[in-house]
Amino acid sequence: MSVIDVRYIGESSEGFTHGKVYESALNVSDGSLLVTDDVGKSVRFEPGWFMTFDNLGVHGSTRRRESAWLDGVAKKFCGVIKREDAVKYLNDKEKYDFHCLCNKIEMGRKRDGKHPVNAYLVINVDEPYAKEVADILKRHGHWG
Repeated sequence: MSVIDVRYIGESSEGFTHGKVYESALNVSDGSLLVTDDVGKSVRFEPGWFMTFDNLGVHGSTRRRESAWLDGVAKKFCGVIKREDAVKYLNDKEKYDFHCLCNKIEMGRKRDGKHPVNAYLVINVDEPYAKEVADILKRHGHWG
């Protein structure tokens, strides 16, 4: 179990506000998340909570403080996984399952008349030039 800060990226609803940071959430070893909502009630989210919250890191961490400049950007993506990490850390069944999930999303995009796979330019926010890239995106209306 670890204590982390999270940002709510779901739609605002009773108890949770879109974009708000909720401090000291409990990331439980079974994959669930315990968060205290806007009215002080503890709410448990099942594994998969990363679709509703952005993990800002260990409560009070340097990552949390230094990423404040990222506030305001819409959480548009579930995450980025380096291919070498997937090869290294996933077993054969997990690699197959991951492939099946990606294929399911591609098929859904095709049904919706979209390109099945888009290509993206990915910038690690830890890079020294990341803020400059963010400024460029902001100037062109691609932020938040």
